[in-house]
Amino acid sequence: MLSIDGTALIVFLLVWILVLALYRIFFKPLKKVMDNRESEIQENKKATRKTLETYEENLRKVEESLREARTASARIRENLELEALKEKSRILAELSAEHRDRLDKAREELAGQIDKLKKELDEEAARLADKIEEKLLH
Repeated sequence: MLSIDGTALIVFLLVWILVLALYRIFFKPLKKVMDNRESEIQENKKATRKTLETYEENLRKVEESLREARTASARIRENLELEALKEKSRILAELSAEHRDRLDKAREELAGQIDKLKKELDEEAARLADKIEEKLLH
């Protein structure tokens, strides 16, 4: 049968002393290093999350700014197109009025020349009629 004597107790005490010594010399510093490493990893994760949130917020702001800029540029382009159409209409109206004025002046001038030529023709016809009448009567 197995008997427990004093050596078992000494071995038991030596094992516990070895465990305590290893705990203080090896496991405690190792646990401290691992805890520090874990806390740094957690801090890095928090910093990464915060940076990612900041990045996403900045990206959202940039996208919003781009949308606003596109809307503003579209509005400006539409306004410029409307102004260009108004200017085109104004210029066409001016040109049309100018051409009507020229056409009216040309018609008036032509009508005046026609009247003048009719008068000259009437005078010439009257003079020729007088000459013919003179020749016939003499």
